[in-house]
Amino acid sequence: MSERPSIEDMQGAKFLKEKYDLHNSPEVESAVSRAEARTGEKIAKNPDARIRNYLDRLSNIINPSEIEGSPDFDRQERNLSMLKNAMYDKFVIKPDEIPESYWENQKRIIRERGQGADLDQVDFEELKRQNTEAIIADQRSSMDTWVDYLASKDATYPD
Repeated sequence: MSERPSIEDMQGAKFLKEKYDLHNSPEVESAVSRAEARTGEKIAKNPDARIRNYLDRLSNIINPSEIEGSPDFDRQERNLSMLKNAMYDKFVIKPDEIPESYWENQKRIIRERGQGADLDQVDFEELKRQNTEAIIADQRSSMDTWVDYLASKDATYPD
């Protein structure tokens, strides 16, 4: 990183450090290790430099430089797909993470609507499976929408 970071970059790094302790995250550590291995240069130990390196890595994933290759290969599309899959693994709820209190509330709602009189355990397990699939699909769809927007030229947010 040869150019000096802007005031906005420094403020953003400070925010990410204070709010999320980002400079100590495994993702930042991985980006630092990758950059050091690729360039042979050490990344400064200060939080701002480590966060800036991570944001630069994300920027390069989202907007890859043009590399000679197949004209049918869309590197940005591939990178965004890989990024989304990593985010799904990290942030989309897993079926066993849905709290039992949620399912108890769903049973209560069904009963209050007058639909639960003949709801047996088998029926509820099927309803639970369907609702779980819907919850996961909704989270993935919402994440896709945000990632696509933030990676687009229309996004007005800084790194």
